[in-house]
Amino acid sequence: MIIPFLDGFLTFSKAPITWIIILFNVFLFSQNNGLSREVQLQFESWYQDDDFLQTQGRLYKQFSQKRDVAQVVDNSLVGRLAFRDSQFLLQAPLHQWSGDQVAIKKWREDVKDFMLLRAYYPALFLGVSDLQNDFISLLSYQFYHEGLTHLLGNLLLLLIIGGFLERKHSGLIVFLVYLIGGGLAALMYSRLHGLSGAPLVGASGSLCALLGFLTATQFKKETRLFYFILPSKEYMGFIFVPTVYWVLWLCMLEDITGLWSQSSLYSGGVAHMVHLLGFILGCCLGIIYLQFQRWSRWQQNPQSI
Repeated sequence: MIIPFLDGFLTFSKAPITWIIILFNVFLFSQNNGLSREVQLQFESWYQDDDFLQTQGRLYKQFSQKRDVAQVVDNSLVGRLAFRDSQFLLQAPLHQWSGDQVAIKKWREDVKDFMLLRAYYPALFLGVSDLQNDFISLLSYQFYHEGLTHLLGNLLLLLIIGGFLERKHSGLIVFLVYLIGGGLAALMYSRLHGLSGAPLVGASGSLCALLGFLTATQFKKETRLFYFILPSKEYMGFIFVPTVYWVLWLCMLEDITGLWSQSSLYSGGVAHMVHLLGFILGCCLGIIYLQFQRWSRWQQNPQSI
């Protein structure tokens, strides 16, 4: 196991802006986790209802213009995919469907209940989706996580990366790269890939922007990693590796391979493209920052460059 360690886990006094970002993420999670779990449990009743999914799958094939959807034999799988299409769910009560009208009538009632419950889903009004993609949601999605594992994983890495950058540059830089990188990554994703009814939430895109900024500003400078093979002094400790190597290997390779292998019909819960866009934007912001520093030094002393 190898993980970035850099300056380690800094205290609030050494990295206050990074900690404020972390605490705001924790606050939103704690305030909405109970309601989110209740709504998800209700959703599961539909996700596990094979009769409902079979009916929804057959109707989604009538509705969808995508050829790959029509070619899927398993109607239950198509029924699950249909949950990601808000336009289908919104038009369900009014559309004239062909098929078993008794089953369709029951399905309409279930979809109506589903959409009513969906309005209380925290990820929907805090995240970015095809129904919610305004300026506010492009900011709020970066601070809300649904799962505890996702939250802790992101925030631990944020503390290490953000804390290092805050000490190296400033808290303002960390705050701006986090917001601008994460916000633009979601916006570009929505334009390039399109959004679905499944809301985009989490700090991963923003974290990747910070990783991109770190790569651009440190590049071949060596930064500290912690390695662990066995609980023995000879098999654990710290090593120093050029930043660009470990960022691409440890942090971005999974997203590159994930995006490469991702099916156009079904994508899982990880938005690999948002991560990669965040990383690229962070690199661009880092390059702009370095050029600005160079220009500032030249302004103060034209002969220094």
